[in-house]
Amino acid sequence: PEAEAEMARLRAAWGEGVPSPSEQWDVDRAWAKTRARRDGILPISSGSGQPTAAPRRPVLAPWLRIAAMVALIAGGVWGWRALTLGGGSAAVYATVEGERRTVALSDGSTVVMAPRSTLTVPARYGRGQREVMLEGEAWFTVAHDESRPFAVLADGYRVRDIGTVFTVQARSADTVGVTVVEGSVAVARADTDGEAETALVAGDVARFTTGAVPVLVRRGEPTAALASWATATDDATATLDLVDVRVADALAALERWFAVAVVVTPATLGQETVTITLPLNSLDRALDDIARLLGVTVHRGANRFELR
Repeated sequence: PEAEAEMARLRAAWGEGVPSPSEQWDVDRAWAKTRARRDGILPISSGSGQPTAAPRRPVLAPWLRIAAMVALIAGGVWGWRALTLGGGSAAVYATVEGERRTVALSDGSTVVMAPRSTLTVPARYGRGQREVMLEGEAWFTVAHDESRPFAVLADGYRVRDIGTVFTVQARSADTVGVTVVEGSVAVARADTDGEAETALVAGDVARFTTGAVPVLVRRGEPTAALASWATATDDATATLDLVDVRVADALAALERWFAVAVVVTPATLGQETVTITLPLNSLDRALDDIARLLGVTVHRGANRFELR
């Protein structure tokens, strides 16, 4: 695959072991739990003493002396390969459906993970460079350090922080979307040495597709609320803010947050694009809002919902 060269470089760079964090996750257990929830079956706990999940939506304390806040959404095979790097020497954290978790990195940076996400932190993190790999969605509060650049690798792209706030959306194997809230970011393919970076500034929304020229979707759009799920201090104000996304992707996000199945009929309706803000304290309200926008009706089941 196209990312193999980068994988080899990362294996060499991340190979040195360090003590595992006390709250490092059992990823196999977490993803087995996710699959079971998706099928409507929750396995009985083995009582193995593994770390338990943090509260679903904990209240976040203020973060002081930070230079950048970063929110990322990513996914796909490239991010999942992070789980095998370093033969277990990397710290791997995972969340399941309906769960949010906060991880403190060794440099003072903080990561708030959304449901069904995996974060991989290499053993050499902070030793000259700070690179992490993400599958899913996370909000990064980055401790700025010009001598040690911070970057997130997702779906074959490297998003480099330049003291800013931004989101990254990776919904397919070859396309990544970037929205800049504050400051600026630099984006480039992670598996191509020397490729010119694309600079984006506050208000820019762009899409990057393998083998194609980056497309600037819009400028100057209001973006401050795009990760309120991570920054809200209570459930009543937490929202999922989606800008120019497919209906199918919006419904997939609700599935992750509420651990339910949601389908839309006809399937072609799922390819329509929407911009919408959904409440995270009420699945019924969120579904009703989408249905109203599409002009359809919500048909409710036990753990399955259909929009038609």
